[in-house]
Amino acid sequence: MVDSDNLITAFAEVLKHIQQSNFAELVLVIRNSGEQSQPQVSTSKLSRWLRYGIDKRLRANKAYSNYQHWDRSRNCSGEASIFEAVDCSDILSGKPEITVTPVGIGFVHRFPAEAVDAIKEQNLDVILRFGFRILRGDVLEAARYGVWSYHHGDGDRFRGGPPSFWELMEREPLTGAMLQVLTEKLDDGVVLAKTLAPTVQSISAYRNSLSIYEAAEPLVIQKLKQLHERGWEDVLARAPPKCSYKGRKEIYRSPTVSELGCFIGRELFDHGLKNLKIRPRVGNGYWRTGVRRRAGTAGNGAPWEGDWSDFRWVDPVDRFMADPQLIEHEGRTWMFVERFVRAKNRAHICCAELGDDGTIGPLEVALEAPYHLSLPVVFKHDGAIFMIPEAGERGRIELFRAVDFPFRWKFEHALFDMPGLDTVMHIGEDGGTYFFTSLRHKPHAHPNLFLFMAKGLFEPWQLHPASPLSLDARYSRNAGSILDVEGQCYRPSQDHTGFYGRQMHFHRIVRLNPREYVEELVGQRSVSPGWPKAAIGTHTYARTDKWEAVDGYFLGLPPGYE
Repeated sequence: MVDSDNLITAFAEVLKHIQQSNFAELVLVIRNSGEQSQPQVSTSKLSRWLRYGIDKRLRANKAYSNYQHWDRSRNCSGEASIFEAVDCSDILSGKPEITVTPVGIGFVHRFPAEAVDAIKEQNLDVILRFGFRILRGDVLEAARYGVWSYHHGDGDRFRGGPPSFWELMEREPLTGAMLQVLTEKLDDGVVLAKTLAPTVQSISAYRNSLSIYEAAEPLVIQKLKQLHERGWEDVLARAPPKCSYKGRKEIYRSPTVSELGCFIGRELFDHGLKNLKIRPRVGNGYWRTGVRRRAGTAGNGAPWEGDWSDFRWVDPVDRFMADPQLIEHEGRTWMFVERFVRAKNRAHICCAELGDDGTIGPLEVALEAPYHLSLPVVFKHDGAIFMIPEAGERGRIELFRAVDFPFRWKFEHALFDMPGLDTVMHIGEDGGTYFFTSLRHKPHAHPNLFLFMAKGLFEPWQLHPASPLSLDARYSRNAGSILDVEGQCYRPSQDHTGFYGRQMHFHRIVRLNPREYVEELVGQRSVSPGWPKAAIGTHTYARTDKWEAVDGYFLGLPPGYE
């Protein structure tokens, strides 16, 4: 469904995905011809001023339109706008067309009966709505699996619009987007998929829109692929659970002039305070690593329980030291960490031995490359020791083998030719080899969690049918290796709401096999940095039978740093 051949970039990308797929095809264009039949409104200057004076909603729409124009002109310099019109005639041309003049009442469009009948004759599986207004009536049942439409906003929290603004106004930590099947009630249909990104709190709704519009692009093609391979019942079974509506307003609309003024004034005031350094800024800080012995501490149980105050914090060499991972080998425990080198503006992997008496040995370089390395996932497999460091800058997922453990490593194999983030390898109970990794669809989109499987460590990867596992920024990046806690496997995840590396969660792996993946969030609370009080963030955790390690983010400068 389109109003013209010109679609915004985000919608044009969806059509390209379908055109390039081998399981779905565009077979019909439903074109809106009704906009030009709308009654003409007088455009004299006096008439416009009178209407603005009488109609409060018209003033609000005009004020927000002016704000949007200013916002996009200020923030789109040097790059194409996600709202830029893209000519899609090359994709739409040659397809059968049904031209519809809808019956319009306010913001609602209904299709004439003959138009609905003509659409039903095409025996469509899905209709994608990229045009028209709010749809009502029989057209909603004209395709086998309904009319699918994007709603840029979390429908459990923000119904209506404008997208990405009210999250800023109400300082909601997450901004969402949904793909839903339309029903008679606004934003109340079956939600097929939902993605949540950290809200980019600033004066710019456009900047906050970037990640969520880009993250939402793949939702259509992912659901079409799932429909093709596994059927409608599986699509419905994996739909996000329906929640009670938590919005402060029943339907959100353009902010009033006073609401918009309050928002702009508040953000300008906060920006001024940050520049004056009256408030500490999240970006002005450093990462350090904490370790502790597990024997006789609260760390004997689940990591999301007990007291975290007795970690011993290692002062970072240079600006930060983060992403600790642990491995026990021949009776000794080794801690691998990311160490950032200020002079090179990138990090490498260092290693130190943890003594039985609680001492921490000297930190020495274990793996260095001409690109940024982080999260050194170290594991044993078939009698050898391997490392998968995060190397997103390299553009692929790399595997290294220990030549002389722990300080000499050799590049072994490129596991996957995409820049995966925080990749973790896990051998399932069925003996299968599984890889959890986060992939970013577009530069501004937050990464989503995918699961791949292979017949062995060196075998080609296949996408697991449960992928993507998570589209939620609270859970979609790993916070370290899969943990064994009292015989159960757990996946730690990073939560980036508010700012990068804010806190962690833990997920029990309920079921993992070549066909299914099920996990559940555990613990009564997230693992937040209340230890020590100066820490404001944490995003990696590791443990062995003897030790635990965690990282923490602290404001200010590290000890001894000049």
